[in-house]
Amino acid sequence: MVYPTQENLSPEIFDFDKTLTYKDSTLGFFLFKEHRCKQIFLCLVFYLLAIGVKLQLINRKQHKECLLNLFFGRYSQDALNQKAKDYAKTILFQSWTKTIPWTQSPTKWVITASWSAWVKPLFPENTQVIGSEFTKNTKQQWVVDPHTEGEEKVLALAKHGIGSFGTVYTDSKRDAPLVKLSKQWVLIHPKGHSHGTDFKQFMRHA
Repeated sequence: MVYPTQENLSPEIFDFDKTLTYKDSTLGFFLFKEHRCKQIFLCLVFYLLAIGVKLQLINRKQHKECLLNLFFGRYSQDALNQKAKDYAKTILFQSWTKTIPWTQSPTKWVITASWSAWVKPLFPENTQVIGSEFTKNTKQQWVVDPHTEGEEKVLALAKHGIGSFGTVYTDSKRDAPLVKLSKQWVLIHPKGHSHGTDFKQFMRHA
């Protein structure tokens, strides 16, 4: 992959699912090491709830919480953490990511709505990772908080003192709030990658 010019641009921001990876990692996590019958039922519920998201009956955060509590309500925090660590070993990156100099300047940030427990182990220590968190509340119900998606990504980076970026790498229009604050963008797409500096151009391509 050919990178845009990086002169004096810092930091670089990367989305995770379908930007660095081939597949949605959250569905893969839910299915990981589960028996066949549970996988089939889980997929059915996953896609039914996804329709609810498209119809704006629920949001993506609620989508994840429903699945966690329906299918993993009996899991302890430690058990789910271990499942995430084991799952991380199975995640495949897209071939273009081999060209990313993760340990070199400018600083690289990976920010994702996926759970940080399976994302962080995939990167060197000097790559900063911000992800959603899955935890149990006092009622022993799973909650996703924070859920770092869309504008929440901007707010999460702002907490680290970052308000503008060099390049944003993404596959989705949902990262438009990040792109607005970037000097340039790279849009990752199975049919070919595109890049530019104009926000309106990004919205047309995304």
